[in-house]
Amino acid sequence: MMLEVDPNESQPERIERDEAQLRQEREELRGIVDLIPQTIIVLNPIGKAIYANRDALEYTGLSLDEVQSDDFRDRIFHHEDVQRLREERQKSLSGTIPFENEQRVLGKDGKYRWFLIRYSPLLDENGKVVRWYATPTDIEDRKRAQEALRNALDQIQQSEAKLRQVIDTIPTMAWCNLPDGPNEFLISLRALNDSISDPKSQTVGIVPPSMTYSLPVMADARSDARNAMSSATSSG
Repeated sequence: MMLEVDPNESQPERIERDEAQLRQEREELRGIVDLIPQTIIVLNPIGKAIYANRDALEYTGLSLDEVQSDDFRDRIFHHEDVQRLREERQKSLSGTIPFENEQRVLGKDGKYRWFLIRYSPLLDENGKVVRWYATPTDIEDRKRAQEALRNALDQIQQSEAKLRQVIDTIPTMAWCNLPDGPNEFLISLRALNDSISDPKSQTVGIVPPSMTYSLPVMADARSDARNAMSSATSSG
């Protein structure tokens, strides 16, 4: 930033004029930042909030003075996230590389929502951090979708475990095939153990390529099993 210099001005007059110009430019910059449809919080080099744009103030319901207070983080971030990220955040703030984390932020409605917060440094000509700019993005819907997916997978695994318990009690072989022929095995361990213990039992390779074992059947049923499998897959 270049400030105009009048050689006829006294030093006190020049200082006063420069300060007035800086205040005006600062207000203009804040006006521009407030128009950006993105939450922006400005931090000093050690991570203390010194400014928040209009979007941030409207979401949190806080005043700028409250944002600048020492307990700002404890007031808006979930206490579990504050503790979880404290060491990682301080380590990142001591460097000059952009970083990000996920935290729950308290809105003025009294509810927490998940945000992805990206921190970008402003460096001086010597490479030293002058400001950090934090830009939170709401990811609550993504978090809920991930949680729903995890719950669905857990339910599937539980159902598969229960099905396996039922199948393992069946006193005979049980398996299924895909429409094009490869086996998706549902095999009774009880029947398998009984078959393996039978000295007359042999094995037939009616298995998918990815499987390293085969289905034990009686030797005299070998040909019938193959013929039935071939007929079923070809006829649909």
